[in-house]
Amino acid sequence: MLKRNNSVDSYIHKFLSESLTRSKSFHSLPPDNILKLNINYNNPRLINGYVPVVRETNISDGISATTQLYQSIRTDGWINHINNVTEREKEIHQKKEKTREDLWDMRCCITYKLLDNLKKLLTYLKKIEDTQIHACFVCYINTNPIGVMLMRKYYSLYSRVKSYYPEVNFLITHPGIQNCGHLLMEKAVNMSYEIGHHGKLKITLATDELSSKVYEKMGFIKSDNMRMTLTPNENKAWLFSPNHGGYRFKGNG
Repeated sequence: MLKRNNSVDSYIHKFLSESLTRSKSFHSLPPDNILKLNINYNNPRLINGYVPVVRETNISDGISATTQLYQSIRTDGWINHINNVTEREKEIHQKKEKTREDLWDMRCCITYKLLDNLKKLLTYLKKIEDTQIHACFVCYINTNPIGVMLMRKYYSLYSRVKSYYPEVNFLITHPGIQNCGHLLMEKAVNMSYEIGHHGKLKITLATDELSSKVYEKMGFIKSDNMRMTLTPNENKAWLFSPNHGGYRFKGNG
C-alpha cells in the first residue's frame, strides 16, 4: 500500500510556496526586441515546423530536461536584459502600473525561478528514490524540451478519502512559447483517468491571479480560497475521445 510521505509533502510545500507568480498578466506578449529570436510562440500544435510531443520520463531525465530548459533561457538570451532576476521581480511587484516590458520580464523571471525550484525538488526526489508517488512529463520540440510538469499520483486505493486524488505540483513552459501548457495537462488528466480517478486533478495556488490567467482556461474551478480542481467529464473544455486515448483538451471556444 502506498503511504503519504509527510517529509516529501513538507519539502514540496517549501518550493510551491515560493514558486507561483504574482503577476496579473503572466501570459503577456514579449516586447518587440525579443521577437528577433524567431520563436513561434502562438501556435500550440505546430512550432517552427515541429509538432510538440509530450513524454513521461523518469526523474533523472526530468532533471536533465529541466536543467537544459533552465540553461537555455539564459544562453539563448531570454534574460540577458535583466541584470538581477530576483531584484527585477521585486521591482515589478512594487509597481502599481506595469508596462508591457515589465510583464514580459516578470514572465521570464518567474519561469527561471520555477525551473530552479523544480530542479532542486527533482534532485531531492531522486535522492529518496521516489518512483511511485510522482510522475514527470517533458514536452519536446524535436529533441529540445520546451516544457516540464511534475504531478503527484494518488492511486484509486485513496478514492474513499476525498482529498486524495492526483495533484499537479509544477507546470512550466518556455517563456517564448504560449498555449502549449494544455499538452502537458492532457497527460496529467489521462494519468488520473488511468489510475482510477476519472481524470480529476487538483492544484494549489500561491496567488489568486494565476488561477484566472492560466488554469481557468484549462477548465479548473475554485474549490476553496487557494485550491482549484478539474473534473473533465463535467467540463466543456474537455472531450473524452477513445481515438485520442482518453481525454483531450478542446478549449472553451
